[in-house]
Amino acid sequence: MKRLTAAGPVGAVIAGLFLFYAWTAANGRAFPLGQPQDGYYNLLTDALLHGQLHLRVEPDPGLFELSEPYEPGRNARVRLHDASLYRGRYYLYFGVVPAVTLFAPWRLLRLGELPEGLGATLFATFGLAFWVLLLRELVRRHLPQTPRWARLVGVATLGLSSVVPFALRGASVYEVALTAGYLFVGAAAWLFTTADTSRPSEEGRVPGLSLRRLALGSLCLGLAVGCRPNHVLMLPVIPLLALPAWRAALERRVRSLVALAAPVGVVLLLLGGYNEARFDSWFDFGTRYALAGNRAVSWFDLRGVAPAAWFQFLAPPETGLDFPFFLPRTDYPGETAFGFYKEPAVVGLLAHAPFLLVLLAAPWLLRRADVTESGAFRSRVSVLVAAGLLSPLATAFVFPAAAMRYQIDFASFLIVAALVLWPLAVRRASGGRRLALSAAGLAGCAWSWLLAITLSLSGSSHFLQRHNPGLWSSLERRAEPVRVALGRLLDPDDRVVARLRAAFPESVSAAEEPLLSWGRVDAHDVLWTKRHGPGVFSFRLDTADARARRVPGPPPSAPLSFEPGRFYDLAVDLDRVRRRVSVRVDKEPAFELDGRLVPVHPNRVWIARGPRGHGAEALGHFSGTLLSEAMITANPPGLESLPPIAPLPALVTERREEHPSSAARGQLHVIAGRRGAYLFTGDSWRWIPTDFVDRVRLDRLIRPPESSSAPAEPLLVSGDVSGADAVIVRPRGGGRVAFALARWQDGWSILAEGPAVHVGAAHPASVSVVLDRVAHEVTVELARRRVLDASVDLLPLECDRIRLGSAPPGLDVDTLWQPPPRRRAKMKP
Repeated sequence: MKRLTAAGPVGAVIAGLFLFYAWTAANGRAFPLGQPQDGYYNLLTDALLHGQLHLRVEPDPGLFELSEPYEPGRNARVRLHDASLYRGRYYLYFGVVPAVTLFAPWRLLRLGELPEGLGATLFATFGLAFWVLLLRELVRRHLPQTPRWARLVGVATLGLSSVVPFALRGASVYEVALTAGYLFVGAAAWLFTTADTSRPSEEGRVPGLSLRRLALGSLCLGLAVGCRPNHVLMLPVIPLLALPAWRAALERRVRSLVALAAPVGVVLLLLGGYNEARFDSWFDFGTRYALAGNRAVSWFDLRGVAPAAWFQFLAPPETGLDFPFFLPRTDYPGETAFGFYKEPAVVGLLAHAPFLLVLLAAPWLLRRADVTESGAFRSRVSVLVAAGLLSPLATAFVFPAAAMRYQIDFASFLIVAALVLWPLAVRRASGGRRLALSAAGLAGCAWSWLLAITLSLSGSSHFLQRHNPGLWSSLERRAEPVRVALGRLLDPDDRVVARLRAAFPESVSAAEEPLLSWGRVDAHDVLWTKRHGPGVFSFRLDTADARARRVPGPPPSAPLSFEPGRFYDLAVDLDRVRRRVSVRVDKEPAFELDGRLVPVHPNRVWIARGPRGHGAEALGHFSGTLLSEAMITANPPGLESLPPIAPLPALVTERREEHPSSAARGQLHVIAGRRGAYLFTGDSWRWIPTDFVDRVRLDRLIRPPESSSAPAEPLLVSGDVSGADAVIVRPRGGGRVAFALARWQDGWSILAEGPAVHVGAAHPASVSVVLDRVAHEVTVELARRRVLDASVDLLPLECDRIRLGSAPPGLDVDTLWQPPPRRRAKMKP
């Protein structure tokens, strides 16, 4: 009962890890038990059970019509990916042991075809159990004073930091081979360690050596090579875990050597015969015949060691505010040799398991290790560290490659060594240093748990997001508070609230107009307005992210009513962290639009237009009036309580000093050729930044023309060479004039012309010209008598493109009434 009580928490942790492994491998769904499986290990199992070594899948005949059948660019459409093609048959270069030890027995028990994800989960779980047994044995023998909580932390760390969760995401044939090797290597390490059966006595320590455990460890080591051939590098290393017992059992050394060599020798002999029967070579596993998506790597190249060491040990994760916050790294600070194989998803072991840094102090800690059986402890920790370093570095020399899943081959050696050195370092310290070391170790383990879980969510190819988008979205929503908190803490350009006073127009100059934009010229977002009818507007968010991904943005807001000319208080909340634009009107919530925003900064928020800068795209201007918070703050009081813009024509003059003496409250005064307008508050004129007006009115005096041949004179022109409307007065002789409305669009044309009217000779006559874009009307009054009344759709009335008494350069109105040149008649021969 005492043993069960002691083992209960550890068993609960392992059971929890098994459930997590299964959830990860199945991408949150149930394993498809009882259904046909097309995984490679099921194909190999099917072949073995039918008494053959090659797969029962026939190669496409098109493969044999290629001059370079192993060339990835030529065989892509007809190959069985990553199968080995040899002598017209398909084989697998993946180790045969998983098929023999799990997939075939599963089939023979009439359980159907085993999903490879479940197979990898079973291998990983039993492998974890053996690595936990190894850790428990080392702690029990050498550090029995280690508290129970530290042992539980070690078990959880061993299960998460081993890279198994990352590899199980979307597990297939590759991960089956890796986790099977993980199982048999862990079993071999535990068996060789526990082969030392020495026990204390009154006379000292009684030596002992279990030949059965030696033989089982040897068998497991051979089976590990049958899963992953690179584990052959461990043959001379892992048996050294039993070295302390060999030294003490001299009389049994011959039998122990036989127990050690015979099982692994038999397995290697069988593997060699298996290779000979397939590829006519005892040492060829078939990798050079693989139909892969890349060229075969170079073998035995020292240039592969440095990049492999970077990726496998040092490469940091890529961080961001997008769920799951951490992603494997893809870049290398140098250049890799031609043929170096690298998967685009790697985080170095020291980066995701920083508690391994305690290994740097291993020489000092081991030299003065005050533990039970200190000599055996030093020997075993040294063997674990040596195995953990030799495996990746020597493998990179033989086969220059790097992939995060490869860390399963060696990570647990280093993790176990670090987990037994950490309590030793804490014991050696005292006072505050002991507390600091304990906290640092816990922090390192907690970081490794966090990275293990977050990296497992993405895996090497975002399997969960692609195969179970509903679950992914659910997890993303649950992690939203964390993402927002991190964004508030880490993102300096996370939020801006733009406060404006806005008066919406009666008419607009374009189908959509920018209310606000933010960001840079090359990456900016825009909040657009669209008029649906008198006083009715909707809003649409256009993001740089949506444009780059060529996906539709969020739907526009529901139409909102705004009284034309009235000033509303707007608060536009640009929240990059929450990925949301929220707008309040007169302090009441109006609408929200969701989208991934560019970084927002007060200095890069542009009102009523697009961003400024070299190469900026012209997005047009907002037709209404927008008063910024900065303008209200800097100006004398009054802008915060302006009266509504009256639906009256804006009075236009040539100079600012010519403020009209009689104006109604809310009427505008426009200075020809200048942006903005002045609004009459009832007792003063206040300038407001508007680009367009709905109506303009010109009042002036004209004299009768001196002769009928005098040139036509433009009274009021709105526009430029891209398009313009003009009211023109034309001499008609006898002191008479006629008023006309003309339009320029690649040339002048008369839209409407009034009758000839007499202008008094004694005094100048007053003329009033009104362009009303809302009413689609142009009127001219001479001495209070209407002399021109035209109904027309006017072009937008832009303040800085209004001219008095002259036309823009290149728009000569004299050509309007000139007769066409006479053509000289040709003489007939």
